[in-house]
Amino acid sequence: MKKVCGLDVHKDSVFCAIYNGDSYSGVKEFSTMTPNIYSMGEYLQLEGVEEVALESTGIYWIAVWDLLHEMGFKLTLVG
Repeated sequence: MKKVCGLDVHKDSVFCAIYNGDSYSGVKEFSTMTPNIYSMGEYLQLEGVEEVALESTGIYWIAVWDLLHEMGFKLTLVG
């Protein structure tokens, strides 16, 4: 079963939940600082996530998009 992730991006934090087709993970919170976004990407890779949906709040999603795209995730922007 493919795992996917939903992100709720805010100015100072990103809320992250993974769905495996049957259940959701607990929500994890990450800072929007670059090293923390990379840590979130590494967490998602370790969990086997390939696709990520980002909620488009203001402009804050752009840095998260750029870094996760660089890490090879298939991304979808939702509003």
